[in-house]
Amino acid sequence: MSVDGPRVGQGIPGVSLPPPNYGPEGRMSFSRFLVEQDRIFERAGETFADIAPYHLAHVAPAFLFASLVGAGVVVDRDGRGKQAVMFPQANGRLRPVALSLVERKLLPDHIEAYGRGAHRKTADSQTRRIGLASYDTDAPRRAIGHALIPKIEELQTYKDTTLADQEKILKQFIEGTTGRNVGLARMGTEGKLRLRASLLFEQILPDALDAIGDQRLWAPEQKKLAERTITARTVHFRGGNAHVGYANKVCRMLFDYNLIKQRVFENRIERAEAYLAANGIAKQTLGK
Repeated sequence: MSVDGPRVGQGIPGVSLPPPNYGPEGRMSFSRFLVEQDRIFERAGETFADIAPYHLAHVAPAFLFASLVGAGVVVDRDGRGKQAVMFPQANGRLRPVALSLVERKLLPDHIEAYGRGAHRKTADSQTRRIGLASYDTDAPRRAIGHALIPKIEELQTYKDTTLADQEKILKQFIEGTTGRNVGLARMGTEGKLRLRASLLFEQILPDALDAIGDQRLWAPEQKKLAERTITARTVHFRGGNAHVGYANKVCRMLFDYNLIKQRVFENRIERAEAYLAANGIAKQTLGK
């Protein structure tokens, strides 16, 4: 799920928020923002009374992470893990990673096969032109570049904008929910805080839950329950500042997941560039 131009005043999905308390240029701590969200839910009659302890346990950050990265992740087996991929670690071992549907569509299974497919298709086309003036023996090789270079740029853009921006936002939330920073307005103006909270709760977290849902074969209502349970732990169950501690752990988990996803995209980009080089294709000379 993406956010298109979040407005000041937005926050956690599911409620209509009042105008900002302090104006868009005022300052607000993240912990105070969470308390405000709970009061809005209360005014709407939402008590989270149906959220049971076992629901809360199932959204523990470590439990969620186990369905995102590592041995617990299934890659396309028995209907599960259709959005998951394998990528090599520094030690050469393959590691499974679950992705959102949007990310999975961006990422080819085998980047080399992606290039070979373009080569084969063009070669077949040129074979039918042997003896004709339009026959071009170098066209299949160039087709590799025409296929892979835009794909490299697409992957690089997603990594350098979407994932890198999310990394920065998660760092800010981790800082704002750690130690003495709790209760301090460390994220700038209220407007900036609400914008970042919208991105956290409407893009970063739902994307992770989309990946988990693919692993666990969640029905839409199960994903909604997971989102609602996370909301309950983040804003409602506040004894001893437990909600802030939970938010901190969730953001740390999402931060670790983000860095791993960036490495997955880097790996595909590096492999694509290596395949181009092996075929004597340079970006700056393609098409000459």
